[in-house]
Amino acid sequence: MGHALQHTMMDVLTRYKRMCGYRTLWLPGMDHAGISTQLMVTRELKKEGVSRHDLGREKFVERVWKWKKESGGQITKQMRREGVSVDWSREKFTMDEDLSHAVREVFVRLYEDGMIYRGNRIVNWCPNDQTVLSDLEVEKVRAGRKALLPALSGKERRRRCNCRHHSPGNDAG
Repeated sequence: MGHALQHTMMDVLTRYKRMCGYRTLWLPGMDHAGISTQLMVTRELKKEGVSRHDLGREKFVERVWKWKKESGGQITKQMRREGVSVDWSREKFTMDEDLSHAVREVFVRLYEDGMIYRGNRIVNWCPNDQTVLSDLEVEKVRAGRKALLPALSGKERRRRCNCRHHSPGNDAG
């Protein structure tokens, strides 16, 4: 239901703007590096008693391509059945060479301009799969206040952490 609703909303907006005289483009595509794609391929490998680390990068990428060919087009097939107003002649997959090149070029430029950097960040790390998980795939368990920041009030915690996502009453913040 989630994809159908999302596709319907995007389709309605695209068609509406087109009817209002705007030049519109809804470019269909699929993200190979998506956490869910990696998770699906990793699960397949686990059933075979192999990890992505056992395969190595090149063999793992081959498996991602195989998965994309066999299963990864489900959302695209759904979009086709829904009749959404996309330009199918320009469909993209993030492992397409032109996109991979463009992504590398932009990341290098942003890094050189100081706009992005490598550093330590807190992420949802799965020690079992040895990968990062999406917030959507993580069940949040509220920890006691003392387990997080014991000596700080909410106001003090916001000031010291300089975090905008803290809000009153959000002790897990």
